[in-house]
Amino acid sequence: MKKHDLLKKAKRYPNGITREDAAAQKSENLIQRDFSSSTPNAKWLSDITEVPSSDGKLYLSAVMDCFNGEIVGLAMDDRMESFFAALKKEKLYQIKTEHYPMARIKSIIFRYIMVYYNRRRIDTSNPGGWRPAIYRERLLSNAA
Repeated sequence: MKKHDLLKKAKRYPNGITREDAAAQKSENLIQRDFSSSTPNAKWLSDITEVPSSDGKLYLSAVMDCFNGEIVGLAMDDRMESFFAALKKEKLYQIKTEHYPMARIKSIIFRYIMVYYNRRRIDTSNPGGWRPAIYRERLLSNAA
């Protein structure tokens, strides 16, 4: 059968990083497929992709300003950012989220990110281990 090319070719199932969850609540579509902006820094888009290489996977994430299509942020690494793992381990696994309404969980997540993650936790990914928000503020004040 192989000689006459009668063997079925296996369908390729990519080993992607995203799995659709039919039960998940859909987010509100704030962009409405309008990927333009009349002012800089008013609308940013982001995406992440996995690029296979001979020595492993490379994860690429970019942030684009819709005003001029400029890539304003870029990150590449051989492992994905561990932010969501940290959020779950440090906060969400500590509480029974299924006992709280979404509004309460949103508040918990917002406070974790804006109060703790950005302003209190020490970050070893930037020089000096500054807290993320403090590091950005210092960098911007030195540039001014």
